[in-house]
Amino acid sequence: MKYKKHWAHWVLIFTCPLLQAQDLPDTEVFLNSLTRCAIGSEIEVGVDLIGSISDIYEGDRSDGYLTIKNEAKFLEHFPIEDRLKAYQLYQECIVDYLDRLSYQPGYKEPTSDEIRQAIYNVTESRGGVIRGDSEIIVENPLAGMSAEIVEFEKLGCQIADVGAGYFCNYLITIRYKLFSNERSSAGQAHADAITKLLNMMMGGETTTSTQVRRFIKADRGWLVSEA
Repeated sequence: MKYKKHWAHWVLIFTCPLLQAQDLPDTEVFLNSLTRCAIGSEIEVGVDLIGSISDIYEGDRSDGYLTIKNEAKFLEHFPIEDRLKAYQLYQECIVDYLDRLSYQPGYKEPTSDEIRQAIYNVTESRGGVIRGDSEIIVENPLAGMSAEIVEFEKLGCQIADVGAGYFCNYLITIRYKLFSNERSSAGQAHADAITKLLNMMMGGETTTSTQVRRFIKADRGWLVSEA
């Protein structure tokens, strides 16, 4: 296994000149992949070590120079007591991560519209109803909730480290509103009161978050996978 890792490392350096720092995925995507790999490889790492690697990676993305490809320079960033763990992570996870970036699967990553449509599809499969271009309705005979997507932006995708598809980062802003199906003023007043309480808890009428999901291309379109 060690010989294989070293072979992959040198192949990466000498055969992948097109991989530039500006091509690296978002730092959050990188950290998610690194953490999953560390857990899967049973490498115990602390928050400080992960933070240091994150700083190196983010620095590469900002400076436009891919220092993380150079093992010796990479290890220089760490105190002697942390270098063994850093070396294990480098060999088991980072080399493979950079190697995968140089490989392109048989289909391109999903567009922003395709990611959005995949989210709509999984919502419908769970009983939601799509209304118009941006509203998702979930309801029962007594009440329901509207989730309107007021902003959606694809931030970036990377090839999945294990299995098929891409892991994609996206920014989503949603406006939630509850409504009553009781056809009474009292029922609607109750729903409005809960909506106001929900808005207070969220700090406003909308909530914005950055999310990461795996997207797999199938015959019927893009699918969202939680794994």
